[in-house]
Order: sequence, then C-alpha cells, then structure tokens
Amino acid sequence: MTRFRFVAQSALSLALLILVAVPASLTGSTETGEKGGKAEKTEHVAATSAMSPAGNPAEDSTMLIRKKAELERREAELKIKEERLAAVERSIDEKIREYEAIRDKIEAYLKDVNVLQDQDMAQLVKLYESMPPEAAAGRISMLENQLAVKVLKGMKSRPLSKVMAKMEPARAAALSKLMVSR
Repeated sequence: MTRFRFVAQSALSLALLILVAVPASLTGSTETGEKGGKAEKTEHVAATSAMSPAGNPAEDSTMLIRKKAELERREAELKIKEERLAAVERSIDEKIREYEAIRDKIEAYLKDVNVLQDQDMAQLVKLYESMPPEAAAGRISMLENQLAVKVLKGMKSRPLSKVMAKMEPARAAALSKLMVSR
C-alpha cells in the first residue's frame, strides 16, 4: 500500500511539474497578458504545494519513511510504558489486598480483645457485687476514676446503692458525677 501511494504521489508530482514547466503557449492556452500570468501562478502554487519543500518525490518518500519510523518508535515506547504501568497497577492492587487482609486480622484481634476485656470487666463487677458493701466501697474508692466508673456502671442497682451508701460521701459524689457525664 505504501509503494502504491509513493508511485501515485510521484506520478502526480511529475505531472504537475510538467504542467508548470510547459509554457502556456504550448498547452494551447489563449490567455494573454495579466490574466494569463495569474493562471500560470496558480498552476505553479498547486504544483509546489503537492510536493515536499525540496520538491523531490524521493525526498518525500524518505521523509514519510522517517516519520513512520518515528511514529512506530513512539508507539513502541508508549506500549512499553503502558505495560510498566499495568505491572505497577497489579503490584499496587496486590499490596492493597495484602493490607486489607492484615487490617481484617487486626480488626478481628481487636474484637477478640474487646470481648475478653468485657468478660474481664463483667467478672470484676460480679466480684464487687458479691463482696460485702463496706469492703466493696473501700476497694472501689481506691480505684482510678475511669475503672471505678466502669465497675459502678456495670453493677446492678441494688448492690450499687449499698456500695455507694458505704462509700465516703465526697468520693461517692465525685464518682456519681463521672458516671453521669460519660
């Protein structure tokens, strides 16, 4: 297909060159004066615009071959870059899957830890509920505020009221405030 185009372009360029080179008198043109000059200029412009800047069909084909080679080279470079990009995307997708699996494991672990902490807290609450109110009040009063509030919130209302009644009034008031505010 490329050779056919080259031959066709060469033939067209040659025909235009002949038309321009042959004087108007030989082609049978009857135009004279200014009007004839314009026709000649128009034919010359058409002939030169169809040719390469150098006016040589061989140079035209060489230039086309070079441009085609350049386009093929660029296309090959783009294909390589696309393949690299696809490989990077696959790698990123794999890393995302790995991190998601790790995240899922961590979430499951944290869930297990929370369940164990809840079980431990329930056991601690049960322990304080089963103690005599005076003993439970003394020990709960010595706990950090956060832990004391968790224990008191976990207790049933009857044992809670007995423990709070046996607690020092200032400490009972402070813990009551914290229980309501959280």
